[in-house]
Amino acid sequence: MFFFKQVSLDRFVETTESINDWDFAGADTQYATHGIHPYPARMIPQIANRLINNYSLPYQTVLDPFCGSGGVLVESRLNSRNSIGVDINPLALFLAKVKTTPIDPDRLQIVWQKLKQDITTEIQRNKRPQLVVFPKELHIERWFKPRVISHLAIIRRIIEEIEDDDIKDFFLATFSATVRFTSNNRPNEYKVYRLSEEELKKHNPDVLKKFIEHTEKCIEGMKDFYKQCDMKTSVELKLADTRNLHLQNESVDLIVTSPPYGDSHTTVGYGQFSKYLLIWLSFDGYKIKRLQRFDWEMARKIDFELGLGGNAFGEVTKEILEITNESETLYNLVKEIDKTERELKAKHSRIPALVRYFYDLRLCLFQMYRVLRNDGHSCIVIGNRSVRGIRIATDKIVTELAKGVGFKTEKIIFRNIPSKRHPIRQRWMLAGRPQTWIDNILRESIIILKK
Repeated sequence: MFFFKQVSLDRFVETTESINDWDFAGADTQYATHGIHPYPARMIPQIANRLINNYSLPYQTVLDPFCGSGGVLVESRLNSRNSIGVDINPLALFLAKVKTTPIDPDRLQIVWQKLKQDITTEIQRNKRPQLVVFPKELHIERWFKPRVISHLAIIRRIIEEIEDDDIKDFFLATFSATVRFTSNNRPNEYKVYRLSEEELKKHNPDVLKKFIEHTEKCIEGMKDFYKQCDMKTSVELKLADTRNLHLQNESVDLIVTSPPYGDSHTTVGYGQFSKYLLIWLSFDGYKIKRLQRFDWEMARKIDFELGLGGNAFGEVTKEILEITNESETLYNLVKEIDKTERELKAKHSRIPALVRYFYDLRLCLFQMYRVLRNDGHSCIVIGNRSVRGIRIATDKIVTELAKGVGFKTEKIIFRNIPSKRHPIRQRWMLAGRPQTWIDNILRESIIILKK
């Protein structure tokens, strides 16, 4: 039976007219602590909310093995579920910790008033940009203007003086979002793309104003979360690789997750997105620190080693190639891409990264099956990307691979994506000549698997 926890905030309440609508066009996706920090390819909270309520009971345990910034975990606490979040990205785990940690609004407000005053006074006192030294190899000056660097350093240093760790982390998270908002990176890009020279001339962000506006919005969100959070629930966070989950067999009741849609080389660059945020979080206002939870050197490894299909240019062994025997759809796609690449006379094949991605994803599916209780559900939200102009039926391949590890596909729900942060259409190039237009990911599949 479908149900929703009855709460006072209207945005959490779903009517019977909308339970078959998975698009959630126009829905507020930033309520409670969801809006504290941007993160690539977030599952919108309304989807997580519905799946949690459909397939689990209060005080059962929900696992998100690709938890990102913790949206599923937030919804678990709001709906009286315990949760476990796993990710390889230290930035993701930090943000998930902040978003799922309820803080008394009165305590938060007291600290904020002093913090805001101290930062404002210090920035106003320093009319000229202060010299802030980062290691040259980080190229900070390429991605942040001098005044921005100076003001960010002041904010970071004063936040470091906060004694309460949970409150300090909350303001570090809003600070990190401010770093993102005031950088020279193109807005709404999750990979590293610098503004053009013409755009840079007009780019003069007011760091203090942005920090204050965003932080006060997040404080209001924390008030909502604190009010609605079930304090009897727990959240466990693990910086780990889902291909090797260190969880007991049949220890979770429900899995709700959205894995990467492909390897980081050709889809979302989680490491690229995280690098400069982790650098600033490792910086205390005076120098770079070596803090495990803010390990900025992990950023490159996430994209080129640790992520699914990360070792894209390594040897494709016989064991890896055998993954195509478990999915007829994947087998046929590999043949089609190979034919296209021969026509293109492509210098580098995209097939190794594609096959490695599905090989790694299959390892994750096996772990997910192992830790899920009997009769439990695994809900996977994923999109079908394109390679060489060919649509990859990732949802179908996932169901075929999932069958190989023991899952049964109960159903697949399709949802339109009302908006995306990438262009709606791309021109596919054939030997340097534009041939056709292809749609980017405009639809997601919600795959409901049962053990």
